[in-house]
Amino acid sequence: MNPRLLLSAATAALLGAGAAYCVAPAAGAGGGRSRLELAPGEMTVAITGHGRNAASYYLPYTLKNPMDEAITPRIYFEVKTETGKTYGDRPDHKVVAAAMKSLKTKNLKTTIELRAQELAAGGAAQAVANFGAIDPNADDITVRVYGLWDPIVRTRNGKVYSEKRVLVLSFVRFGDEYDRPMDQIKLKSSKEELEGDPAELYTTVEEKKK
Repeated sequence: MNPRLLLSAATAALLGAGAAYCVAPAAGAGGGRSRLELAPGEMTVAITGHGRNAASYYLPYTLKNPMDEAITPRIYFEVKTETGKTYGDRPDHKVVAAAMKSLKTKNLKTTIELRAQELAAGGAAQAVANFGAIDPNADDITVRVYGLWDPIVRTRNGKVYSEKRVLVLSFVRFGDEYDRPMDQIKLKSSKEELEGDPAELYTTVEEKKK
């Protein structure tokens, strides 16, 4: 049977069951193929309103498609702080306008707009992830970026897995407790991380025959 059909059937069964058979990473699994490349800018604050929610923290970024075919980006962002708060990426055109003014550039997109169209082979796009009013008491701000890697991994011994690989950007905020939104935020580290255990989907026909 065609391996693509096998994969579709296995994935459908996995979703239908509502659970996956989790295994430890196979020795031959080197991680999913990178399909998109993200270059982060500096995390900045835009003041777009009044009161406690006036400050919106945003991250400008460039997304590149190094593949030889167009890809519709399925990326999304999540922020976690050491104070136990979690924030999603929410579009705000006031923040985008502030980012374009600050960066002296045009044609910045929101992540939702980026996800709505194909990114040409070898192409790049600039966008803004907006996280709203992040906890002013947080010193460590971690941005997790999903969707940059192919979720399907094929090992040298014929095993096929589904995995969730994440780009983890760790930022630190400097300064004292006064006027926290204006304190400088710097990127401390960048790494890729496997979230959870890989789920085995199937073994290729060639491997089964051995």
